[in-house]
Amino acid sequence: VGPVVISNSDLLMTAEDDRAFLERAGGEWASAADLLMPLDARTARRLMELSFYRKQVTSMLPDFLIREGVQNLFSDKREEKIELMKAITVGTDGFQLTPLEQDVLLVWGDHDQIFPLDKAFAVKRCLGENVRLEIFKETGHVPQMEDPDRFNEVVLDFLLASQKSPNQHDQ
Repeated sequence: VGPVVISNSDLLMTAEDDRAFLERAGGEWASAADLLMPLDARTARRLMELSFYRKQVTSMLPDFLIREGVQNLFSDKREEKIELMKAITVGTDGFQLTPLEQDVLLVWGDHDQIFPLDKAFAVKRCLGENVRLEIFKETGHVPQMEDPDRFNEVVLDFLLASQKSPNQHDQ
């Protein structure tokens, strides 16, 4: 496997992180999966509010578009997606994050309310010495959407530089 790009993914998620996330969300949902895999427009709108730093993006969308988005994004294989989220929660089923030999680009929004910025530093520590953390200012959980030009530039530069990097291990 060549270079790895990880964007705002808490690979060290714990049950306590789920509880803290639900508190940040307002405490209305029984589980993180209920909020991260919404079934209705109201929950989807709340997820969007938590995902974007620039809130005007979410306030401009009418409910019918949000309902359609919910159907397209979250209804297909919903149970399988929820099982995957549970499986990669630290402390369940023996999931363990180990250092990677590959070059890793870790991208994180500085105002991420889903996975706060301190988690980026913890993930970086666990993934090893070949990790470059790129923090996007004034973005939330979706820097690829809030600052797409910079995101694309950072990822492309990383991938091109990794082709020439001595950290690549032939196997």
